[in-house]
Amino acid sequence: MNKQKLTFLILSLVIFSVVSLTPPSVGETNEINGIYYSHEVKTFSESGSYSYFDYMIVDEEYKETTMYTGPLDLVTGYELVNAIYLIVDYRYYSWGNGSESEFKILVNNETMVDYVNNKLMPRIWARSANYNVSLNVTSDLPNEVLFLSTEKEYLGQSFMNSTLIEFIDSVDEYGLFKFYHLIAIIPVAMFIQITTETFQVTVNSTFYARNLIGGYVAYGFEYNATMTGYNVIITDGTNIGLNYFGCIKSNIEYAEVLKMEVGFFRFYLNNVTITSDDPEFSDYGGNVPYNYYPRNMLPKLIADQGHQSFEFTAYGRIQSRSTAQAVVQAFVSRSTNATIDHFAVWGTLNPSRMIAYYDGNYNNQLDVYLDDSGDVKHDPIDWVKYIGFPEAHKNEYFVTYNITNNYTSIVYAPGAGIYNNININNTEVGEKYVVEEIGDVDAEINYTPRWTDPVENDDGSVTFSWGIDYNDYPVLWYNTSDTTVTTDPMDISYDYTYTVNLDTGEASLATTSIFGGITDTTLKNSMNDLSLATYQVSEMLTVEDVTAKTDEEGIGSSVPATTTEVSIEYSDDTALIDISLGGSKLEYSIDGSTYNTNTTVLNLVYLTGQKTFSNSTEIGEFESESDDIGQVMTDSEKQETTLNWLYRKDLIIINYPVWDGKEITHDPEFKTYFEPNPQPTEQTEPTETTVPTDTQPTNTPGFGAFIVISTVFMTTFLFRKRKN
Repeated sequence: MNKQKLTFLILSLVIFSVVSLTPPSVGETNEINGIYYSHEVKTFSESGSYSYFDYMIVDEEYKETTMYTGPLDLVTGYELVNAIYLIVDYRYYSWGNGSESEFKILVNNETMVDYVNNKLMPRIWARSANYNVSLNVTSDLPNEVLFLSTEKEYLGQSFMNSTLIEFIDSVDEYGLFKFYHLIAIIPVAMFIQITTETFQVTVNSTFYARNLIGGYVAYGFEYNATMTGYNVIITDGTNIGLNYFGCIKSNIEYAEVLKMEVGFFRFYLNNVTITSDDPEFSDYGGNVPYNYYPRNMLPKLIADQGHQSFEFTAYGRIQSRSTAQAVVQAFVSRSTNATIDHFAVWGTLNPSRMIAYYDGNYNNQLDVYLDDSGDVKHDPIDWVKYIGFPEAHKNEYFVTYNITNNYTSIVYAPGAGIYNNININNTEVGEKYVVEEIGDVDAEINYTPRWTDPVENDDGSVTFSWGIDYNDYPVLWYNTSDTTVTTDPMDISYDYTYTVNLDTGEASLATTSIFGGITDTTLKNSMNDLSLATYQVSEMLTVEDVTAKTDEEGIGSSVPATTTEVSIEYSDDTALIDISLGGSKLEYSIDGSTYNTNTTVLNLVYLTGQKTFSNSTEIGEFESESDDIGQVMTDSEKQETTLNWLYRKDLIIINYPVWDGKEITHDPEFKTYFEPNPQPTEQTEPTETTVPTDTQPTNTPGFGAFIVISTVFMTTFLFRKRKN
């Protein structure tokens, strides 16, 4: 699991909760029976920057000198016992417009003789006897060859020439059907039998190594993000808060610079001298020649140094339009102790994605599962034919880069006949402009936000109603078979009814969605007999010991398919949240006819843990065995408190078995429970008061950034899933 993403998602919920529990300061803020509310089409703006600099210096040195006098096995003879060759046979029509063929084989000495006598020469002589043939044998293209002893001691390496055999044959005297042949015999390794004899010698050995590395990296990033959408805030400022956002369009501009430079010097010396009094294996000075040295004692020197610099700059812009819907509720839970340990946040994101599929096993649902890597996949028995994207994205960026490389390397082993000297000096300068676009982000969007003034009900609760219409919205339908995209103007609308009762501590959010009505005749006909699936992402963070249930049965890390009810409650059976997916909400309508949905809840993340806070105001972290969740938490009462917490993230997939490309109306409902008012309020006539915005607490920033980043994250996630 990616801990950074997990940390971000949970922190986002907490940011949301702060916003939701703060009386709104956007637009015209009103109040009814202690509940503040505001609604407006708003553009959230957020900008920021980030910079990073680090450097590194490594300076290491090692030296060791030893001397040995005594018996030592010196090499007195060599014998080549075998060899490995690579044979490459290449053939093609000589005029270059015909088929080609190539094969490669590895042979040793024995199989090389068999190849030459029984395969290669018969081919050449057959063509010489029957066709016009020209033969050319060359020895060029030096190839680096390893020399190995039978005792697996490395002898060294050198260069040997490869043998190239070329010939042309033709079918007739007119030169028709000419073929060109090239056969390369390339030596790869030689195996040598070593003979040794023991002598009295003196060995002087010096080993010296030096490693020096220095460099730095600098990174800077700036961004300016804006997102426009319909925003509704409803809160009593204490126990309950709701924040709704219906996306319209977003824009993110950014610039980043990366500079990196590193230089290094490495030196390795193993200097060995062997002397002997035996004149047979030493010169006049008593020095033993290199050819008698044991292979592991051959002196060698390896030195390299280099410098690399890298500079990268990028300027980019990400534009999008979307009908994504997000709702977050923060509430102090239903308890007699309204402290931080009874705090909860629940949020849902509906990206309005539509999946048109053929139900291969006739079980009225798109069969999905999590694979071993945690990715969401669907069973191939259900053929996903189209995916509808009510959105568009454009990513454009300009990149410049400057890369320099300077490198020098020397490898010298006189006893093995090795001397390699490599020098690289190059500079690469370039630039690149890239535009990635899906749909038309500049298309004119016809949207209508709707709001109904709140009313107080007979039981003391207050009902708020609002919605948004996207008329003739260009939806992109991606054909998974031929990868074509068809744009179809579609009417999409969302209605929300939110009823809050401060006295009883209950709130319900009823949603009505209208979507799926394809207008293009050809596209609609191709949707015949197809079902439709949509999904929502639900996230819950609560600081309390809780139990999750579905259809009256306990659940842990998974929720069964065909679920109609999901609830989370505290250990004392006090309710916290209900998500109603069945009952009266099981039905949807098409052209006045009623059908039943089929819902699957797939748990993506399920974490529980415990954290103890001391009587200080330090920052703590939630921890579990596999992940830590960076959560800023201050104990306002400055006493030691142990908090239980639960975080879960669910993918709710709602299936509409009967669809055929027609318009669908559906209205699932969500309920939450919070801390009720300690004193019941008197029943009075509804009063509505306009509250000056300058007297309200300042709205906490961060909501706009959450929406922007969440939308981008979900888009990336879902487009990646589309490829799968």
